[in-house]
Amino acid sequence: MKNIYLIKTLISFLALANFSGGVYAACTLSTPSTTINADCGPLVVNSSQTILDINARISGNPAVDQLAFDVTNFNVNTGGAIIGTSIGLRNEYGITTLNNSGTIQATNATGRAILNQGPVGVVGYIGTINNTGTIQGGTSAGGVGISSSNNSDIIGTINNSGVISGRVGIDNSGTISTITNTGTITGGIQNFGSSASIGTINNGQDGLAYNGKLPTNYNVIITPSGYGKMTVSGSGSSSTNFGVYQGATFDMGSKTYTSVLSGVGISSVNASTQTGTYGGGLFRTNWTLSANANNANQLDLTSNTQALTPNTNTASGNNLGSAVIAGASGSSGTTTTLANGTTLAAAAQALTASQADQLSSVHAEGYSSNMTIGLEQMAHITNTVMDRIHNPLSNRAGTSTAYEMDQGKYLWVDAAAVKGTVNSYDGLGGFGYNLYDAVIGGDIMRDSSGGLGLYAGAGYTTMTEPAQVSQNFNTTNYYAGLYGGKYLPYNFKLSGALGYMYGETNASRNNPNVGLFTGGTANSNYGTNGVYGAFKFSRPFQASESLTLTPYIGASYSQLWMGQANESGGNDFSYNISNATAYTTVTFVGGEFIMPLTGAVKNPMSLVGFYRFGYDWFANSAYAHSITANSNKFGSFTQVGADMGPALNLAGLGVQGNITNRLSGRIGVVGSANTNGWQIGGGGELKWAL
Repeated sequence: MKNIYLIKTLISFLALANFSGGVYAACTLSTPSTTINADCGPLVVNSSQTILDINARISGNPAVDQLAFDVTNFNVNTGGAIIGTSIGLRNEYGITTLNNSGTIQATNATGRAILNQGPVGVVGYIGTINNTGTIQGGTSAGGVGISSSNNSDIIGTINNSGVISGRVGIDNSGTISTITNTGTITGGIQNFGSSASIGTINNGQDGLAYNGKLPTNYNVIITPSGYGKMTVSGSGSSSTNFGVYQGATFDMGSKTYTSVLSGVGISSVNASTQTGTYGGGLFRTNWTLSANANNANQLDLTSNTQALTPNTNTASGNNLGSAVIAGASGSSGTTTTLANGTTLAAAAQALTASQADQLSSVHAEGYSSNMTIGLEQMAHITNTVMDRIHNPLSNRAGTSTAYEMDQGKYLWVDAAAVKGTVNSYDGLGGFGYNLYDAVIGGDIMRDSSGGLGLYAGAGYTTMTEPAQVSQNFNTTNYYAGLYGGKYLPYNFKLSGALGYMYGETNASRNNPNVGLFTGGTANSNYGTNGVYGAFKFSRPFQASESLTLTPYIGASYSQLWMGQANESGGNDFSYNISNATAYTTVTFVGGEFIMPLTGAVKNPMSLVGFYRFGYDWFANSAYAHSITANSNKFGSFTQVGADMGPALNLAGLGVQGNITNRLSGRIGVVGSANTNGWQIGGGGELKWAL
């Protein structure tokens, strides 16, 4: 009797194990967000579960019986599996997203791996199926990989780069919006039923079978390694719109892609979609779909692809476009992969004219423009320190009220802020900028023949309001140098300054997505070194007891060396900027005046001002302010930045006077009108007589 009891117990256990789909315990779900890592038996999901992440083998019949409508994301990871007998995964209500990189399988010959079937009165809904793994149904009649059974059931999108297999790969009686197939669908696609509808099929599989009413749109996927071919049966009188899927890579020149559609004649393709143009930005492909001369039910695609001359409306965008064309047309164009997995050739050929125009918003011209700002700051420093040694007018300094009093050596501090704008011109992008400077200096030698001094300071610049690229360049500069003056016969004076500047720049460029190219914020930091020098030859004239005029001529030179900048974060538009040099040579002529504002006292408050006309001999030379950007996606290209232009009209007005016996000050405004821009600013100075 005891043995009989043990046998009965064992039989009951085996029966229970068989009912449960194996010897595993039933899966337990205790929280709304659940990860299953341990192998288990039947899995039933109710409305309290919202995310399932399956890394284990789940078996049973069915493995998943129902899911809550419109709340659930479902992930079957690599190594994970859902295996049922007649049904692998059954959806009765709703799955928002089903990601499968493992296996979903029905083991019966007539089994369905995924069944989307709502109960009476309920729509079975799956928003998106992303399959990079295996979805395997049975191989006999009734065996289906993905089945949407009722007329009212809906699947939004099926993206397949893995394998979907069964006697029929995808069987639709309801509505499927889009199927994009870059993998394999064994058994093909079936679209039958009074309400059966497939919106769009994008196909890259050679040998995809299709049975039933044609999809509204059929787009062929063309890659360097092959292209889609679909064989149709049972289509009746239905028709489709033909097109080329975005991201195609055509062979350059003329090419015929045979049998892109078979089993239907050209009349099954709507006439307005039998010809078309692809791209049109950097490349243009004109294509025609027509019946094969030897088989009316075989449709062939002929194409002609040519590179275009970039026309992005900006010089830097055109240079970038030329680099993209060269890279896409080269031997690595079909092997260079962009951030989204698309190849360079595919992304470049897909650009429309309006998308190609967007290359003007992702170029690297800003690095050259920022060198222009650096040159402007060195010019500003030169103007600040160059004329610090003052020569009394003849021997009348002690009695004249019209010229600045000379009390020997000075210690001084100067601060200024300038706002500037460079206009867009010749396709180059304009920009705004701000300059801030603080300088301290002092005379180290003064005698009757002249003097010499030292100075040091710091400054800060920002690039603002870019016309083309949304970007920020912020630079902190440090500088030091010498200034001096030499008294010459007949009241002439030679003034000059030399200096060195070191800068640290933080740059960011906000790149949008351009077609299939992925943007992002490209960040970099780099150093700059600069040298500058200037001289001025002047002679004061006592125009009256209350007015002194000082005409002058002079010249200045500035050169900036930019260190290498390596961007990150910009995805397809991250660049490495090579070392670059910018320089400028300016000759100028002008005059200044000083006029007391009070009566004949020893130290009157005076009105001071100046005007200068200058000419930059390298402003129109691209090689004097250009940079080379290097992309690991599409090679190198040159970017020339805008500058202030050759002609400079600079003027200033202020007041100066003694604050105490040995302390004097000056405050004023300055502005310039240049060929390609303007500046306005102000500053002040304090001087202590030592």
